[in-house]
Amino acid sequence: MLSLGERQTLANWMFWRVLGQIRRSGLFSEAVVLSKGSLLQDSKEGFPVHVVEQDPKLGLEEALNAYFLESPWAGFEHFLLPADLPLLSQRDFWGLMLCLKKEGAEGLLVPSMDGRGTNGVYLKNPSGQRLAFGTDNSLSVNRARLERSGVHPGTYYSLGFALDVDTEEDLLWALHNGLPFRGLV
Repeated sequence: MLSLGERQTLANWMFWRVLGQIRRSGLFSEAVVLSKGSLLQDSKEGFPVHVVEQDPKLGLEEALNAYFLESPWAGFEHFLLPADLPLLSQRDFWGLMLCLKKEGAEGLLVPSMDGRGTNGVYLKNPSGQRLAFGTDNSLSVNRARLERSGVHPGTYYSLGFALDVDTEEDLLWALHNGLPFRGLV
């Protein structure tokens, strides 16, 4: 549906938009980006962004799990999310934090649009956790893994976190429902 250049432009826009929403939420002091390349030299967003180079031999799931085993930040609370969330807003983050306070959970799972995938994971202490991403029914897999480790995660539903752009249908849905990016139309 899109040319290579248009896909790169959209991906870059979504990445910077997600970082901007993280910063503008006022809830985070810094961000860590797991990247296969030097996507980010310095932050345009005015707060610390640390880049962790992903081993090119590892897939996303293996790279995230390796990060939790080796990262100097592994013992600190984390909220993991993908960078392709075009409808993400500050309200989504505020709702997430309200849900955390209400639930009092040490973990929180954020489902994808279909309710089967995982588009966000909050962990008070991610050290030693193994998570599933990009696999069928990763939400149930992650819930079971966390519960086996003693973490009983809550669930937070939010359109801004749920809609990622993996298919043409996702992009069309986003365009029809208020995607603020106008570079393609």
